[in-house]
Amino acid sequence: MKIRYFIIILVLLWSCSIPFSFKKNEERSKIKLYSHTLINESQDEFDISLYAFIPYDYLVFTKKQDRFFAEIELSLTVTDLNSNLQVYNYSWNENVEEEFYDDTRNRKKTISTFTTFCQPEGEYRLSLNVQDTDSRHQWNVNQNILVQQFEIMSDVIPLTKQNDSLRFVGPRFQDDIDTLFCKFQISEELIDENLSYSVMFGEEELLFDSLKISDIKLEEFCLLPIPLENNWSGKLKIQLKLMESVKEISVFIKRHGMDKFLIDIDEAVGIIALILSDVEFKKLEKLSKMEQKLFIVDYWKKKDPSPDTDKNELMEEFYNRVEEANQHFSTFGTGWRTDRGRIFIVHGQPDNVETTRRSSTAIYQIWTYPDNRQFIFKDNGFGEFRLIQGVW
Repeated sequence: MKIRYFIIILVLLWSCSIPFSFKKNEERSKIKLYSHTLINESQDEFDISLYAFIPYDYLVFTKKQDRFFAEIELSLTVTDLNSNLQVYNYSWNENVEEEFYDDTRNRKKTISTFTTFCQPEGEYRLSLNVQDTDSRHQWNVNQNILVQQFEIMSDVIPLTKQNDSLRFVGPRFQDDIDTLFCKFQISEELIDENLSYSVMFGEEELLFDSLKISDIKLEEFCLLPIPLENNWSGKLKIQLKLMESVKEISVFIKRHGMDKFLIDIDEAVGIIALILSDVEFKKLEKLSKMEQKLFIVDYWKKKDPSPDTDKNELMEEFYNRVEEANQHFSTFGTGWRTDRGRIFIVHGQPDNVETTRRSSTAIYQIWTYPDNRQFIFKDNGFGEFRLIQGVW
C-alpha cells in the first residue's frame, strides 16, 4: 500500500537558490511596453510615461565574485506619424544583479524601467531599442499611441506602493500587495461629482463603493486607493465610472501560500495529498469542493506550531516549497507534479546535488540529505528527471 503520510521537517530555507538545471523548450518571453498619458501643468502638452519590462531571457549575466550581473542599453525614439519626423530621442542604461544563478534563468523575472517625456496632441510611434551590453545583441519594440484631450476622465493606470513611493509594475502584482492605487485625471469642473468603482472576479462582484472626486483629488491627478483582500487572487477587473464615462483595467494578483492554491481546489487537493495519510486522503476525496477547501484550511490550523501568532510557519514553509518546485521543475508540466518537485516539497532542499553522466546518453541526478538518504533521478531524454531509487 502506498504510504501517503510524511513528517515534514521544518527547516527554514535561508537561501532560495536550488542548484539544478533543466531544459527549456518554451519560446522567449516578449518585451512588454505600457504607456500612460496625463495633461501637464501647461495644459498645452501631455506627460507621456513609457514603462518597459525586459525578461531575463534577453540578458547575458556575467559572474563577478559571488554574484551575477547584467546590463542593457536602451534607446527611445519618438516619431510624429503625421509628419513622419522624429521629435524625441533619449538613451539610458539599466543593470541588475542576482545572488543565485538559477534566478538569472527565471523566465518570470524582468528588468523594469521607465521614462517620461512631453509632447502635444497627436499620434506617435514609440520605438524602443534594447541592447545587451555584454553580447551586443539588440531588439526593437514599437508601439503606436494616440495623445489627445479627454472629455470627462482620462485612462487609468494601476500603481502599487514600494519603498514609500508609488510605482507601476505592470498588470501583474505579487503576494504582498494590500492596496491598489488607480491614477487618473478628470475635468476640473467635475470635482464635486461622485465616482463609483467596483472589483470583479469573473462574474462575481468582490467590491463596490463610491466617493466624491474631491476626496481623492491631488494637484494634478486623482489617486484612488482600492483595498485588496488577502484571498483575492487571479485576474481581477476594476471598473471606474464617472457620469457617463467608464474606464476599465484588468490586473492579475499572484498570491503565495495556501490562498493562491485554493483558487483551483483540484490542484489544492493534489498538493495536500503529498503529506496526508491514506485515511485522511480518502476522507478528503469524498467531500464536496467547498468541504475540501474547509478541510485544507482546518488541516493547517491544527498543524500550526504557534497558534497564538498570525503566522503559521509550517504551512508557509510547505507552500513556499510548492512555489519553488513550480519555479524550478516545471519542464513539461507543473513542478509539484514531477518526481523532483514532490521530493523537494516533502523533504526540503538536499544537502548536495550531483549531476553525473553514466553513459553517452544517460544523465543522472543524485540528491543527498543530512541523514545520508539518497534519491536518484534519471533524465528521460527530454529534460524531465524520473525517480529511479529512493522512496518518497
